[in-house]
Amino acid sequence: MAKLTAKYLVDDGSHTWRANTPDLGVPVQPQSLDEMQRELLDGTVHLDPHPEQRNPLRTKDIQDPAQAKQFMRTQIAKHLEHFFAANGRAPLAAKLSAENQFPSTTISPSRIVELRGSAKRGPKQVRP
Repeated sequence: MAKLTAKYLVDDGSHTWRANTPDLGVPVQPQSLDEMQRELLDGTVHLDPHPEQRNPLRTKDIQDPAQAKQFMRTQIAKHLEHFFAANGRAPLAAKLSAENQFPSTTISPSRIVELRGSAKRGPKQVRP
């Protein structure tokens, strides 16, 4: 309570409101996605290099344009990283994985190197 008292009330024991408090502006709230944005967002799912991840249900809970932008940029970066690592061969790109790094919204040269190395390792072996 002491923090609020010092911020909004005069500190002379009278507990009267300060006359010089700043006006607060309500920030602009994000608008929901329109039909075109929703269609673009749903379409970027099909850029995923792994066919089993190409499910439009992955985007149904995204309502914020900023979140949608981040998801789309990540999908595009993953697509390009796999494309460069596989030298344009789509069947090979689907088999590559960068297990040691999370995907980001920018193209990462270190992820491309790890993806290229995963082609030589082959699929990960699971111990019984």
